[in-house]
Amino acid sequence: MPNRSKFQWDSTLYYLTFIVTLILLLEIISVFFTFQNNIYVEVLGTISSTIEATLPIPQIIENFRRKSTKNLSNTLVGCWILGDSMKTIYFYVSAAPIQLLISGMAQILLDVFVIFQICIYRKLDPAREPLASNNVN
Repeated sequence: MPNRSKFQWDSTLYYLTFIVTLILLLEIISVFFTFQNNIYVEVLGTISSTIEATLPIPQIIENFRRKSTKNLSNTLVGCWILGDSMKTIYFYVSAAPIQLLISGMAQILLDVFVIFQICIYRKLDPAREPLASNNVN
């Protein structure tokens, strides 16, 4: 049977080498461009907030593929929605750049979609504990 690990690196050392190299490369590029161009800062902020906004998508896909949210912690999802809501309110109140506000709203939408999946899949699995339970593993 093939290894179903989501970790695709041959070793932890290769992974850490890649991460350190990526961070150093981005740092060098950032130092160079930040002093010369505000567009670079805006593009970097947009890319990073877009990546952060899409973090729940792999979980949504996995839930859909399995037709279950069995090992998904209610506490985790609650913290997602609470943190993303507070962050988005802060972006709105502080008049942050529009891309941050849009990414915050996208995160909340994806969080709500995960909550929707929890409700739907719990109805399909009567053996599953009620939504109000705290199933921290």
